[in-house]
Amino acid sequence: MADSNWFVLRSSTRFDLEPDQFQTVWADNSDSTVNTNWGVDVQAAYNGLTASGQFNASVKSTSQYSTFSNLMQKTVSCAGGNSTLAQMIVSAPTNETVYNTFSQWVGSSLTSPDVMSFQLLELWTIMSAAPDPTVQKRAPDVLSAYSWIVSSVIVLYIHLSD
Repeated sequence: MADSNWFVLRSSTRFDLEPDQFQTVWADNSDSTVNTNWGVDVQAAYNGLTASGQFNASVKSTSQYSTFSNLMQKTVSCAGGNSTLAQMIVSAPTNETVYNTFSQWVGSSLTSPDVMSFQLLELWTIMSAAPDPTVQKRAPDVLSAYSWIVSSVIVLYIHLSD
């Protein structure tokens, strides 16, 4: 399969202050039926989890779906929310009731939040990418002020230690 092409679907269900659930599906797309029916096959593979619980179940009995199933790999991960429900989704993402479990899990996020990701950037870096040219222009000034404060604190500390 070294010469094969691969489809990759990575979707994130994100809500404000709610948990993240990721699905990743890989499938060799050297078979044209995999290319043509990708979205329908992914919906069926997850019993509608990727489509608000809706999917065409008859797809699973077709030969092209059998080809897709034999060629695909999938992973599911959940972060935040009720850990028991999250584990049910991760361990059985193709369960017939997976969308109901998913809906309950999303609803559990207010009582069991989790950090999904964290990134720290310097203020002057964010300012230099701002759409407002005035903000961009002031970014070096903020960097200079920060540098001065940091160097002054060290000097002040040394002075107070004497």
